[in-house]
Amino acid sequence: MKLKRLSIIAIILTGFVFSSQLPENSTREINLFNGVNLDGWTIHGTEKWVVESGELVCESGPDHEYGYLSTKKMYKDFDLSLLFKQESDGNSGVFFRSTFEGTKVSGWQVEVAPKGHDTGGIYESYGRGWLEKIPDQKEMVLAQGSWNKLRVKVIGDHVQTWLNGIKMVNMFDKKIGKGVGSISLQIHSGDNVRVRWRDIHLTEFIDIFASVKEFPKMVPNEKIQLLSSLAQYANNPKVDKIIKSSLKSKHGNVRIAALSAAKNIVDPKIVKILAEHAANSEGKEKETAQNSLYKLNGAKINSSILSGLSNRNNDIKVELIRAIKKRQINDAIKPILRLASHKNENVRVEAVKALTVIASRPYIKECIQLLIDSQNDEERNELEKTITGLLVSSSYKADGNLLVNALNKAKTNEAKLSLIRILGEFKDSDTLPTLTALLKDLSSEIQQTTIIALSDWPNDQPLSPIMKIIGSAKDSNQKALAIEASIKLIGVNKSRNIEASLRLYDTVLSSCNNDDETKALLKGLESGQSIEAFKMAQQFLKDGSLGLNAESACISIAKNIQSFYPEECSLVLNNIIQKSSSSNHQRIAQSVLNKIQRLEDYITEWMMSEPFATDGQSLYSTQFDPEKDWDAYPLWRKVPAFSDKNNYWHVDLAGLKTSLVAVVYLKTKVWSNIDQTVRLEMGSNDGIKAWMNDDLVHLHSVGRGVSPGDDVVEAQLSQGWNTLLLKIINEGGGGWGACARLRAQNGGHLSNIKFER
Repeated sequence: MKLKRLSIIAIILTGFVFSSQLPENSTREINLFNGVNLDGWTIHGTEKWVVESGELVCESGPDHEYGYLSTKKMYKDFDLSLLFKQESDGNSGVFFRSTFEGTKVSGWQVEVAPKGHDTGGIYESYGRGWLEKIPDQKEMVLAQGSWNKLRVKVIGDHVQTWLNGIKMVNMFDKKIGKGVGSISLQIHSGDNVRVRWRDIHLTEFIDIFASVKEFPKMVPNEKIQLLSSLAQYANNPKVDKIIKSSLKSKHGNVRIAALSAAKNIVDPKIVKILAEHAANSEGKEKETAQNSLYKLNGAKINSSILSGLSNRNNDIKVELIRAIKKRQINDAIKPILRLASHKNENVRVEAVKALTVIASRPYIKECIQLLIDSQNDEERNELEKTITGLLVSSSYKADGNLLVNALNKAKTNEAKLSLIRILGEFKDSDTLPTLTALLKDLSSEIQQTTIIALSDWPNDQPLSPIMKIIGSAKDSNQKALAIEASIKLIGVNKSRNIEASLRLYDTVLSSCNNDDETKALLKGLESGQSIEAFKMAQQFLKDGSLGLNAESACISIAKNIQSFYPEECSLVLNNIIQKSSSSNHQRIAQSVLNKIQRLEDYITEWMMSEPFATDGQSLYSTQFDPEKDWDAYPLWRKVPAFSDKNNYWHVDLAGLKTSLVAVVYLKTKVWSNIDQTVRLEMGSNDGIKAWMNDDLVHLHSVGRGVSPGDDVVEAQLSQGWNTLLLKIINEGGGGWGACARLRAQNGGHLSNIKFER
């Protein structure tokens, strides 16, 4: 159908005017590519589509086959403009009114190809082939390797293309006039194909008056396209009628398009229609009905959802409860609490799931009661999550009492087990006596669940009662859990001296009478954060039956302590990589070792100056006393070892407790066996200046966080002692610190240097 020449209403995609007025004709300007991601597009094939610096880049993938990127929405009549730049082999194309089966495209292509190959011409894929090539004299219009502007205008059966402002094609084709589909970008098959795209804009034309009138006569694909275009006018009575009638279509994709358009209807009656459709359909149709229900936007929509909860149909009730959860309707808390006790299991389950989102602290007591009364594991699990979430964010001591009282009243083991797990997450010292008393419960399941709950306690208060279980337990599973929990709790207390920790570890180890119990010990060690735990696990590496468990423990502990003990961890990890029978252990050990190696050789022996500040002068150019003569400066003091407890390589200057814009100098002495050129890698927060002996080797004025290896320069070491001096400039606010290491020129380890201690 031809677009009538009438006044045009422009509607911007990012801010549609949802009007009930229905203009005879409409256009809307659409930015198809947002410059950030591929929202609104679908990838077909294995070829690569990425966003770089606000540009869309396509290039050959692993299969070197055809690949496509298509708009999720279909466009019938439009005026499209875009910029493209061909890199390497620039063979590509722009498809319109295209549809896909896998990577087989049906539709029409505006050619984008190297010079001499008809860029701007029209080709029909898997059909008649070339419909319109360009004249030879127009081949020079293409600017190969530079940005080109392509414009494609398609209205009905009329197709026009322009390249860099020069008209390339002006044709009519009845088959094209009947086509419906998306806009698609192509990457051609072959190696080394790469094209850049940007500024992809489209003006869509809709002959609304004629389309509404002819809608009943349209084929399904035309109806789908029109429903998408008319969605913005969903509140016009004629469009509303089209959408609702299409919900009864025999064609599934038409129903899906109508369901998607229905999300723009603000009449609260649409709530029931969408809920019924969601309840009575499956797959994509159900998902679309649900999504539209969740996205409805009207003053009375939430009220309509709440009033709909009285519907006798439980399937509809379930869909409305899901909508309450998705829309986070907090006003629904009371009816949802009632429905959580409904006789229908599906209704109950959805209601307790909704509570995870809309419940608030004043309703903890009601949620706990629901947990006690729960009839199945799914409900209990959801309520556990709800109650735990509310309690963990709460500081009210009364909440612990609520749990203890509920535990005492609970009549089923299932409810008691849930409450024990919640108490384990709540971790309140006042509830600890209740939990430790349960270690003597007659039910082994309750005993074991309590041990697990106590194993993650924030301090070692539960250690003594759990260690007693190790000696008295008759149940092997209970003893193994107690061993694992004891090992975890020993590692929690960082203030205990090494000798005391080792004695406790040995006590637990001496109680292990078989491999299963020793495996439990090793499992407990996995959370360890001390070198003692690491060495205990290490001694089992050569044990045939326990070796894999010991490897797992060593790898886990190494992740926690590698910053402080890189050499010890590297030695063990290398051994696992070379000798383990587990490829997974080898892989994980290698990843931890890689991290250690990236951070090895960082200097930990530093002297630091007092902070220096100046008023109105450059901190970079002002020479303070250490910079004038570092040997004569009298106030050097040793930097404490591990000033950053999480990163051994980081000299954390923030501990100076100053918010001044200021300077601190760091100094260290390096012994070299020979004269040599080395690689100096540094990081700083913020700016940095560096000298090796008397030579200024680096200056970087920058505001940033400290990160290893941000700056890399060459420096000369003389045979004998050398002085490395860093000037770290705090630009104000945030952190303040630095790091540095010396490496061989190829980035490897330097074995012929040492630092003054």
